[in-house]
Amino acid sequence: MGAPTKRWQVAAGDRRLEEKLAATLQIRPLAARLLVNRGITTIEGARTFLDPSLQRLHDPFQMRGMSEAVERLTRSLHAQEPIVIYGDYDVDGITATSVLSWFFRDIGVPVPYYLPHRMREGYGLNPDAVRKLAQRGARVLITVDCGITGHEEVRLARSLGMDVIVTDHHQVPPELPEAVAVLNPHQPGCSYPSKELSGVGIAFKLAMALRSRLRQEAVWREKVPNLRRHLDLVALGTVADVAPLADENRILVRHGLRELTRSEKLGLQALKRVAGIEGREMGPGQVGFMLAPRLNAAGRLAAAKAGVELLLSDRVAGAEKLARYLDSINRERQAVQAQIYQEAKAAIEAEGEAEGRWAIVLASEGWHPGVVGIVASKIVEEYGRPTILIGLAGDTGKGSGRSIAAFHLYRALQACQQHLVGFGGHEHAAGLSIRREQVPAFRETLNRIAGEQLTATACTPLLEIDAEVRLDAIDEPLLDFMARLEPCGAGNPQAVLLARGVEIQGEPTAVGQTQQHLRLTLRQGNTLLRGIGFGMGGLLAQVRGGRFDIAFTPERHLWNEREERQALLRDLKPHHS
Repeated sequence: MGAPTKRWQVAAGDRRLEEKLAATLQIRPLAARLLVNRGITTIEGARTFLDPSLQRLHDPFQMRGMSEAVERLTRSLHAQEPIVIYGDYDVDGITATSVLSWFFRDIGVPVPYYLPHRMREGYGLNPDAVRKLAQRGARVLITVDCGITGHEEVRLARSLGMDVIVTDHHQVPPELPEAVAVLNPHQPGCSYPSKELSGVGIAFKLAMALRSRLRQEAVWREKVPNLRRHLDLVALGTVADVAPLADENRILVRHGLRELTRSEKLGLQALKRVAGIEGREMGPGQVGFMLAPRLNAAGRLAAAKAGVELLLSDRVAGAEKLARYLDSINRERQAVQAQIYQEAKAAIEAEGEAEGRWAIVLASEGWHPGVVGIVASKIVEEYGRPTILIGLAGDTGKGSGRSIAAFHLYRALQACQQHLVGFGGHEHAAGLSIRREQVPAFRETLNRIAGEQLTATACTPLLEIDAEVRLDAIDEPLLDFMARLEPCGAGNPQAVLLARGVEIQGEPTAVGQTQQHLRLTLRQGNTLLRGIGFGMGGLLAQVRGGRFDIAFTPERHLWNEREERQALLRDLKPHHS
């Protein structure tokens, strides 16, 4: 079979702590191990993790700048000054814009929004857009999911008579923009406990704080606006932005997915219908693979405002039309993505880009800037190297990069900024603009920086395994406990277990439209367990006979209208006794 494609690392665990958690919480040692492996080291931390109640959300006024933001917005509402929301064109920005729009609508003050066009205006505050909004009479401008690097644009807004409130979660520059308030948990002097909120999470906290202040002022004599019903949007944006599902994000997404399952928003209902998941229970997978790509497609290839229009829609026919439009744009995105991927792969093979290089930088005429980031992610998965793809047009290029765990992409771009027109992002993903003639020098500089930091081991994907077990440990109580670990995703991965010396019972089969998946039955002693390996169909001939070490995630699966236990294969290799 050859060497496994991943490095396996079984967690060392902490036996004493695991025994303490197991005894106090009355859970199995394996369940305690799963908690410890997720950084849970106290009884109270475990209880909070297993009971992510909304009552455990932090006070929004703990966030630096929140009091100033709420004070300015309260004055604006009382004085009936025009407010405008300035968003971003990805799902985080679209949902953040929608959350604040819904809140202002709920309190009887409809507020307009503005989303820049990715191709014509680029990311973040745009000076022409700022002038346009000032001409329309805006007096308070709230940025969501952007603005932290918009120093010149914020100064321009102030000179045009607008006060700016920046809400953003991206990396903070050495100096903050001169706004009335800056809401970003990463800023110096901010003691807010939950640092990894997404853009929509921060927008939601602003809505919480503003509602609290208005409630103190007895603005509502009867029904107070219900923010819980907008957690569907918070879950959608947080999962789509791959924010860590820990602390507040875990709470918001856990409850938000429930709201998303039963959402009364016509736009979300229509989006679920075109995605073919209407009536299903919503999890991170449905968000990440079915809903988010359709919302993202508008911002990538067309205008992101269609996504906000859908999420704010109050008419069935309008919602259906917008959902079908986004679905068609997403199919177009998939075709463009496939073409860029094929061209990028060909370039890598032809130029030997992956051989002897620590970072992959590719540039080509006509590559769509709105899609190159998705392709960069696929290249990273395949080659284990930080990757930046650049779409060239004339003398300039716009690119997106994705990285591996061992390489901080934003810091690397800071060290390359002499070659760049501009850049932004964070540890694992970034965007940039560059002059065409600077691409070769940028490629060499980034490769040198990566070479100074990376090793071949660091570039080999790591499969972190929670514990070694026998197959008879996969029972209903374990699966019940694993359900309590949900939602899983970034920062809270699904449990991965290791069973050694497993036999393949009967004849394994390749399944799927192109026989790309592997279905088999695992046997260890008297225990049988059905297994499925997505994308492992090519291993069919190699898993006939012999024993194997299997890395897998236990799950429940509906098969022939019966629910049964199943092993979701993560990797496998021949067993050596």
